[in-house]
Amino acid sequence: MQNRNNFIQNIFSIKNVDANKVICILGIKIKFRNRKRKHQLMQNQIQYLSDRLDTMQYIINNTIDISSFAKAEGQLRLNQIANAKALKIFDLICKKYNIQYWLDCGTFLGAVRHKGFIPWDDDIDLGILRDDYNKIIPILKEELEQYGFAIDEGANYEWSSILRIIYKKSSIQIDIFPYDRYYKSNLNIKEQEDLTKRFYIANNEFYKKYYPKYRDGKTSYPRKELKNLINNQILEGNLPIQNGALIRGIEFRFLDNEGKFANYDTVYPLKEIEFEDSMYLSPNNPDQYLCCLYGNWKNFPKCIYTHKDIAERARNIDLNKEIKNLDNIILKYKKELNNYNKGEV
Repeated sequence: MQNRNNFIQNIFSIKNVDANKVICILGIKIKFRNRKRKHQLMQNQIQYLSDRLDTMQYIINNTIDISSFAKAEGQLRLNQIANAKALKIFDLICKKYNIQYWLDCGTFLGAVRHKGFIPWDDDIDLGILRDDYNKIIPILKEELEQYGFAIDEGANYEWSSILRIIYKKSSIQIDIFPYDRYYKSNLNIKEQEDLTKRFYIANNEFYKKYYPKYRDGKTSYPRKELKNLINNQILEGNLPIQNGALIRGIEFRFLDNEGKFANYDTVYPLKEIEFEDSMYLSPNNPDQYLCCLYGNWKNFPKCIYTHKDIAERARNIDLNKEIKNLDNIILKYKKELNNYNKGEV
């Protein structure tokens, strides 16, 4: 019996070798991919690497204070300095026209944790209420285009768009996120979950039905349609209240782990915070606001994200030269604002 089995195995056998299935017929081996086994091996490798990463992150977070991390150097630091100059110009324009905004996302995190840029960050993020958002777009075009700034109301991501300011097609970039008032001041967990579903419904409709026509140059930016979606899907026909919770604009699709809304008292009253040696407005409760965005914001992130397009555009400009040009624009607006405050304008 044993001899017969050995004889059969020499003629025909099937074996699993690594992620493959090997069939042997009369001494000829034919290899087939065992997809299920290969998939399992890949899953095991991913889990192993994930566990190693978690262990490394635990060690780093318990041995290094992220707030003491050294500032960026070289080209990245020059880019940060130039972006800080652009922020100062934006701030002076907002003061000129009495428009309120606040530091948002990575810029706010950098202000809280580093009093300036996150060491690997490369742009500016700001938040602003919808009414002021709509108001400031033509103001920025009038004030800044003469100096080489481009104002893009519908800067395109996949399923997302924002107001973006770019200086001379370079790496100097400000992203501005609109916020809409809700009809309640605070949201419980169930209300947040329900609102998240409605957020994605509105976002899908906006990008499938309205945004492609704007992207293809067939229509102007669909503000009216956007407003209707906010009223119908987000507000459900209710009127927003002055002290309502703030909902991030449906035109920008944040990741699932990023906060799409903040309770009123998390944001207001706005308070000043230091960022790159200047003072700017920021949300009232930094810990709550940043926890909604990033979870444990005091730890190192698992993935350090930078913008590849910004890095590409950094090659197209002499940052040292443009920093001087931006300083001159700042002086112009400071003088203008000072004269205005004195009643001379």
